[in-house]
Amino acid sequence: MISKVVFYTVYIVILGIIGAVAYFLVSILVRFIPEQFKELPLVAVFGLVVFVYILALVVHEGGHVISILRNKISLRAVKIQIFLFIKIDGKWKLRFVFSDGLDGIAVPDMPLIRNEEDFLKMQKAFAKILIAGPLATIYGWVFVFVISLVILFRSSDPIIQSAAFAISSSFSVISLFTFLILFVKDEHSVNDIPGFQLIKKDAFFAAYLFYQYIFFSSSPEKLRDESCYLKAKLIEELQIKLSQKDVHMYTINAIDILLMEYLAGIVKEMPKVVEGYLDFLLNDSEALTKLHKSGDGAYACFHIVQFLYMNDSTRHSATELYDRLKTSLKPITPVIDYFIRQTDHIIGLEDHSEFLKNRKNMRTSQIHSFTKHFDGCFVDEIRIIENITNKISTRINAPDYRDE
Repeated sequence: MISKVVFYTVYIVILGIIGAVAYFLVSILVRFIPEQFKELPLVAVFGLVVFVYILALVVHEGGHVISILRNKISLRAVKIQIFLFIKIDGKWKLRFVFSDGLDGIAVPDMPLIRNEEDFLKMQKAFAKILIAGPLATIYGWVFVFVISLVILFRSSDPIIQSAAFAISSSFSVISLFTFLILFVKDEHSVNDIPGFQLIKKDAFFAAYLFYQYIFFSSSPEKLRDESCYLKAKLIEELQIKLSQKDVHMYTINAIDILLMEYLAGIVKEMPKVVEGYLDFLLNDSEALTKLHKSGDGAYACFHIVQFLYMNDSTRHSATELYDRLKTSLKPITPVIDYFIRQTDHIIGLEDHSEFLKNRKNMRTSQIHSFTKHFDGCFVDEIRIIENITNKISTRINAPDYRDE
């Protein structure tokens, strides 16, 4: 309870600081605004800016949502700032999500892909879904700007004119900023516009994205069991990546997903492409060092250590890799701390069974405050914990972690 109070107190303080800075910047910008548009109090202007920011997010994510539904795909969840609307057992629930770096996201409930025809159809659908957000941002800006112009020229009330000016100018700035962010692409994330370009032409990216969305679906275990074609497609594309010695983070994440399935006992035999990638990485110190220094790559390294430790012949290699891994990991984030405790327990350095059995302690993603609301994101992790703690019961201690 104390940790919650501290967290929310810090969160409110941070919001207050951001608000104070924004207020200061607005007070400076006001000096450059024509006198006839200064009738609103500064506090009211600031309130309108906050409202417009939320409105811009709603418009953008609304574009994604409408496209998801138009492509006859169910909606699983939508997040607007701290508000997460998620469908659980057929009913919509409201959750609050803090400090995950996601201002907004729309999550489709992934349908089953049975064959190549379904795969190509889903590629086209997701391309439309990804581009719908940027298009909604553009259309929303045009609509707000035109309406504001009409009000500015039609109304003689200075208060209404000032409000219209504040809304149109702030919406323009926020929309421009949002649109520029949509072009961002790096090894760890891809935004709407590069994602739109990738999913149309890159079969690996599409297979990887679709397989990831399985874990966010309303029936993750059932959907994965039935997604034989999609998994085969992902493995096929990974074979090509292996021949190219590709170590892009999406590739490593895909390998890690398949490795986790083996560690969790979902599959009895690990795919040959995963074995091939492990051999390649363990014999390429440069590629392995690169993984150590990245968030998602480091998580994969922990699973590689755990896999190596399962066999007597590679146990020494596992401890050596683990020592190097721990030395290179700075800072120790909650996710890294969780994986260190997990691996320490496996190797026998320390007994963390009670800590690991409590689902509230599970941290497997940098956006844990978002992913923790999707049971599918913990299916494999729970089974891994059950295996390494020799737990007889099939149920992990799971109090209402969503209220954490």
